[in-house]
Amino acid sequence: MFDLETGKISTDGTYDKKRVLEPSASSEWQTFDNPFPDNIDCDINVNNPNGQTIFIAFSSVAPYLGQQYFYADLAIKGLVHTTITRQGKTPSRTEYPYILVKTADDADIKITIAAGEDKNIFNDIAKVSEDAKSDIDAQNQVISDIQDVLGGKETKVDIQSFKMTFQSVENVFAENDILTVNYNKTQAAWTEVYFSKASDNNTEGTQEIYRSNKIESGYKQVVAPSVSEYPYIIYKSYDLQATISLSSVTPTLDEKVEENAEKLKSLENADTHIPTLQETASVSIMLDYIDAFFAWCDVANPMGIPLTCCMNAFILKNRTPQEKEKFKLLMQKGNGFIAHGWNPHKGSNNFSDTEFEDTIKSAKEYFVSQGLKTEGWCPPENYSDVHSTIILSKYYNFSIGTTGQRYFSGEARFITASTNRWYIPRHGLDNTESLEYALTLLEEAVKNKKHLALYAHDTANTGDRDRLLNVIKDYVDKSQLVVVDANTQYTSLLKTWRNNISVNKPVFPFVGSSYFDNGVKVCTYYGTRERVKISFEGTAANGVITLNSYQFDGLI
Repeated sequence: MFDLETGKISTDGTYDKKRVLEPSASSEWQTFDNPFPDNIDCDINVNNPNGQTIFIAFSSVAPYLGQQYFYADLAIKGLVHTTITRQGKTPSRTEYPYILVKTADDADIKITIAAGEDKNIFNDIAKVSEDAKSDIDAQNQVISDIQDVLGGKETKVDIQSFKMTFQSVENVFAENDILTVNYNKTQAAWTEVYFSKASDNNTEGTQEIYRSNKIESGYKQVVAPSVSEYPYIIYKSYDLQATISLSSVTPTLDEKVEENAEKLKSLENADTHIPTLQETASVSIMLDYIDAFFAWCDVANPMGIPLTCCMNAFILKNRTPQEKEKFKLLMQKGNGFIAHGWNPHKGSNNFSDTEFEDTIKSAKEYFVSQGLKTEGWCPPENYSDVHSTIILSKYYNFSIGTTGQRYFSGEARFITASTNRWYIPRHGLDNTESLEYALTLLEEAVKNKKHLALYAHDTANTGDRDRLLNVIKDYVDKSQLVVVDANTQYTSLLKTWRNNISVNKPVFPFVGSSYFDNGVKVCTYYGTRERVKISFEGTAANGVITLNSYQFDGLI
């Protein structure tokens, strides 16, 4: 084995070395000979504290004649970020013999282009030694298998390095293992850990391991599900220092025999209790404009408060690449978004149903193409007619609509349902009395453990924003409120309520809504169902006839 450049082994055993190029900053194009062998791992790192424009690329020609001659897999083209990295394999040195660099004349810019690795013949000899131990490792596995049968073996997974978005690790626990969950290091922030069927942030069909928004210290036990059905453990937290440990100890043969004997004795007294999900007060804060969303995130995210952007697909499409990248980065940090139309909107252009559906479909397809997913829609207008409802239900599971239904006592909660779609009213910062109104809504939501969608239009001034966020942070610190993105909030609510209601009845209905249950029932108060007798007159036009009279039969 020889060094490809020198053709010899050094006295310390080295036969290949990592190659490093460190160009200085310059406002003129610089040309360097490509010093790297073909198809080896390459790292380009740029420290750009002043946000200057950076170009770095392997090139087939020199001097610079255009970006079409760049090797695309490792090119840095016109980026202005403070930290820039690229990783990949080096191109053929014959095809790309040059490296071109252009920056601002800024001494603070530090550039490193490195490829290859330090190789040493003694390390290779050690690798041969490791391979020679494979037979021993195989024998150790036989011993380990015997230990598994005998029992008494501990399996442990430490969940740590939390983020505000879901991460995953493999589920290594055997089905029906009794797991000890140690949550001794969680703080006053929302923390969730689940057995999951998928490794992404889809919580559909998950099995809870730990879920809390309180300062807690202690242990609990859960039963591990089938690994084939739940191959992953997903987790997230707004306390990035949280640590949760899962462990199980396989019972010994004697313990298994004793356990089976106890099961036989207690079959007649088996516990059939099914625990229910405890409702928690929560709030989602939605911003109407991407610039307002950026400004609010700068203040809210350091406080541990995620936000939701009501995003118009047309507007996102026409933003700069840097703004799109910033938006996606904010999504990765635990913020969310709700679809908000494709300009122009139906309400301002009197679209036909076909034209309206085309705008909804176009928005959905564009968001998917950008790697963005949302189950909800926040319409710029009412969209409360039947045709709009049916069209929206093809593409979204819920819709967040206009303001309404201020108070939360009794049955008056935050969601209504039909056979087509879920409709959720929003409550917002849309007028001069908006701040006090929003603070009242927060107080009522916390008091009654309800779920609040706050819609902050760009009319909210900086002082109102800061005061609102500080009040919310105070509730969170007291473990009285959880702040989540709108999709997380309402996906959770929908799953809970869909499992507990009949799909042909509204949930917490609005005034004027009706449904069928042993006769026609019409709601005349928020959240109150009443039985009435009604009659109609005239011929139906476009599916609508006029109500002639009704008789109130009392509350039910």
